[in-house]
Amino acid sequence: LAREARGLASLVAAGTRPSVDNPHPLDHLLAAMAQQLATLQDAHGEHDAQRRQLSADMVRLMTQTDGAMRAKDRFLAAISHDLRQPLQSMDLALEQLRRDALPAQACDIAQLGSGMRTLTEVLDSLLLLSQLGAGALQAQAAPCELQDLFADVLAAQADAARAAGIALHAHAGGHAVFSDAGMLAGLLARLLDNAIKASPPGGRVLLAARRHGKDIRIEVRDAGIGIAPIHQPRVFDEFFQVGNPERDHRKGFGLGLPIVSRLSALLGTRVELRSRLHAGTCFWLALP
Repeated sequence: LAREARGLASLVAAGTRPSVDNPHPLDHLLAAMAQQLATLQDAHGEHDAQRRQLSADMVRLMTQTDGAMRAKDRFLAAISHDLRQPLQSMDLALEQLRRDALPAQACDIAQLGSGMRTLTEVLDSLLLLSQLGAGALQAQAAPCELQDLFADVLAAQADAARAAGIALHAHAGGHAVFSDAGMLAGLLARLLDNAIKASPPGGRVLLAARRHGKDIRIEVRDAGIGIAPIHQPRVFDEFFQVGNPERDHRKGFGLGLPIVSRLSALLGTRVELRSRLHAGTCFWLALP
């Protein structure tokens, strides 16, 4: 097309006039331009059709994903609710066994009780995840003194820390935040539980608060095995665990940190982490 245009320009410059018997030089040029325009229009129409198809596929996939997530939340809520009554009946029966058991049966009854507590913890976590996913919980922010809240959280984790040989320490620094105290306590309890499980016997876990700009930064530090960079983006995924391929329930079920992530979102913040292998982990969040 460009060559034809240059040829036509040469004819005009030379003052050459086409004869009546010969086609006008513009005819060929215009025909080529028309063909090029038709090709471009066809390509545009094909591209537009592909774009519309991709948009429809994306909407369909998003709808399917949303439906699957809602179905999962309903399933978790239903199974957590439906299993609660049988567990309560089993707990009453277990209490009766404790009263009537022979000394030789004490170990078996203790193992049964431990298994029931584990099952109850899993069901509670699944129910909480489903409630958080469904937007059934709302934060009620109010002034919160961290000294008292830290003391309550450490007291709740004291038995687990003692059994694991871990020393718990807290430093509130006289700070207070504006947040939902119950949700914040639940979030910190799960971070402490995670730190205890990640620490070797004789380790130390610190819960601390300090001013960071206009906010208060709350940290949970441990000197445990750390988290490899390749795993760090996934630690808040449901059921994801580092270093537990055998799914040992004593190391958790991969539900604590996903709950932490969702609770932090309700509190208007997010939990960040910094970690190196064999050098411990620090989780933190900032609150006003």
